[in-house]
Amino acid sequence: MKSGLSLKERGYQPLALWQIIVAAGVFIALMVVTAIGDNDLAINRFLANDNSAYGWFFAKFGEAATYITIPLGATFIFLGISKDKKWRILRIVALIVVIVGNFVFVNWLYKRAFYIRLYDSVAANIDMASLPYIMQKTVQLYDLLRYPVLILMTCGFTVLDLLCFKWMDEETRRKMFIFGVFALITVAIAIGIVSLLKLLWARERFRVMAEMDNFEGFRRWWQPAAFINTDYRTEEYMAARNAVDEGLGFDGDAFKSFPSGHSVAASMIFTVILLPDIFEKLKKYRAWFYIVPAVVTAAVAISRVVNRAHYLSDVTVGAFTGFTTACLVRRLAWKLYDFKSHQFLLLKPINTVLIGQAAEVDAASETVVDAQETENAAAAE
Repeated sequence: MKSGLSLKERGYQPLALWQIIVAAGVFIALMVVTAIGDNDLAINRFLANDNSAYGWFFAKFGEAATYITIPLGATFIFLGISKDKKWRILRIVALIVVIVGNFVFVNWLYKRAFYIRLYDSVAANIDMASLPYIMQKTVQLYDLLRYPVLILMTCGFTVLDLLCFKWMDEETRRKMFIFGVFALITVAIAIGIVSLLKLLWARERFRVMAEMDNFEGFRRWWQPAAFINTDYRTEEYMAARNAVDEGLGFDGDAFKSFPSGHSVAASMIFTVILLPDIFEKLKKYRAWFYIVPAVVTAAVAISRVVNRAHYLSDVTVGAFTGFTTACLVRRLAWKLYDFKSHQFLLLKPINTVLIGQAAEVDAASETVVDAQETENAAAAE
């Protein structure tokens, strides 16, 4: 295993120059168009359709890629860790992450499958007795069963994850370990970047302004609230708009429009671009590991504009943040890891953690010791 070889010599295949030009061209074109005048606002007015089934579906399930990636990535890491006793604590920690990841996933899934906006959003402002009897009972049942159901679902999905991938041999588990690490790092970086940008930009959502029929709060994407005059945003101003957002059945996050969280969450499907690097049989299908995620991400991104939740610039930045992060972390993975021998080039102690590796290292050490003892015995004679 020669770590001195270049990435290209080791088999790394970056995006072709024309692919980079096309991706960058699309991003720049969309950002320029939405930066001019009130184009961003005009596009929303043209596409907005709060009754769209397409927009509703992806509003509910558009973030699935991220919520699925977290428990699966943790599962691959858990299964890839050696069963040697000295790594027991590490395996326990990994298992805890699997369980927590599944809890977050089933909580998200439960809300989308059984979620009653009225209950969580405006129930405090509505006389429950005025609701239809069936809805009252449904709300009560939702409240009563939520956490018992979540616990049962978490246990079920955790067992399902472990059983579904139990078939993997040690070599495959070592390969999927790096995929799990890659996936979780990509999710953490991309979501972290978008969360920070949301705080800095604090951009007012289109749906709130449309509902109030007042667009004085509209700001272009290149006008982050942290760096421009926002004196007009008094406490009363912000409270009123958050109240409107809650009244629409959302979480009162009227000032978290830029970038789109749904778009970056959907773009986490780009984590699959590492699979052709791991499995030789998938290399001939490499293009599809970019095309399918791009189509899915675009579908979710456009739906967020239709759903009135975001501007075109919001979803563009969200989608490209996820895509760029996945590409950069993939390159980092190639610098740290050799995909032919499936060994870490840097951070080499990690190799002893992987299943099957500790035994190989111990066997190699025993061979060296035996050889040394034989040599010493021969010298003594």
